[in-house]
Amino acid sequence: MARLLVDDLANHQCIRYGYNGWKEWFLIAEDRKKLMINSQVSVNSVNGQKQLVLNHTGLTLIPLWAVKSELANGSLVQVMPDHIFSPYEELSATYAIYLKRDMISPKTRVFLDFLVEYMIAI
Repeated sequence: MARLLVDDLANHQCIRYGYNGWKEWFLIAEDRKKLMINSQVSVNSVNGQKQLVLNHTGLTLIPLWAVKSELANGSLVQVMPDHIFSPYEELSATYAIYLKRDMISPKTRVFLDFLVEYMIAI
């Protein structure tokens, strides 16, 4: 596949994440740039985005942790690996907020361990 340029996104069908505050695409560089994209498809889940991309519906801005195995096995390709994008003007992060206690429930501990292993290490 030929390497895409950022300005080429306007010529491709792009799949937006449907959360109200995260619908735009920004190029994170020295100067933040809001991108003009062609998007008629919006979905409210990361898994929905992934399924649409796997079905050749278009390009999407999706967390790396959600498509790590598909990138590794070649079923998906990162088209602009030299750029950093965000659905918000700043880079976003994932937080785990829980009640501070001496004893954490086993479910919470397993979830926190999952975050550390699969999301932070990316």
